[in-house]
Amino acid sequence: SLEPLMAKELSEVSSDPDTHSRIHQLLDLLSTSNHPKLTVEVKEAIEEFKRKTLLSFQEFQSTVESVNKLEDFERHLAKIQKEALEGKGQRKDLKDLIKQVSLAIKAENKRKKELETEISTLRLQLSTKERDLNQLVLNLKNQEETLSTYSTSFTSLNDQAQALLEEADDLLAARSGIKHEGEAAEVMQSTLKSTWSIDLANQFNKIKNNIINIL
Repeated sequence: SLEPLMAKELSEVSSDPDTHSRIHQLLDLLSTSNHPKLTVEVKEAIEEFKRKTLLSFQEFQSTVESVNKLEDFERHLAKIQKEALEGKGQRKDLKDLIKQVSLAIKAENKRKKELETEISTLRLQLSTKERDLNQLVLNLKNQEETLSTYSTSFTSLNDQAQALLEEADDLLAARSGIKHEGEAAEVMQSTLKSTWSIDLANQFNKIKNNIINIL
């Protein structure tokens, strides 16, 4: 029954208290056996085997903590290396993101400057448009004043024209009488001219001759 136990791994035997105790008991029985075939040399060999076996157990147990520490360290190191590798990838990704953000910031700053320039231009244009608007308002006011003046003048002229029309109507109404009177006056003027040139001239000559005869 000892042979199958000894066939197990030392780590398995050392970590199993029941197996360890069972081997220890079997070795004790074997070393204390009084079997007639067990010579002194065999018993010494059994004792040496027992000593080495138990020593192996002890030495193995003494290394367990260090081995466990080493395994823990290696696992921790592997974890750190894995995290470092992942961190390297993350750093690369983060670096790429930082680069992208930096490029985006540069683009936004460029666009900001462009917008500021556009705003400045628009402000200048707005200022010009405001001046133009003020000038248009002033021109409109002047035009309205001119229109008011023209309207007043038109009203006055319209009144004058109306009065002239009324006067023309009156003149047209009196035209026939004036024409008749004028024509009669023209005939009288012609008669007077004839009288002046003929009758009065003859009369003057008669008077002149009478005066001469008297003298």
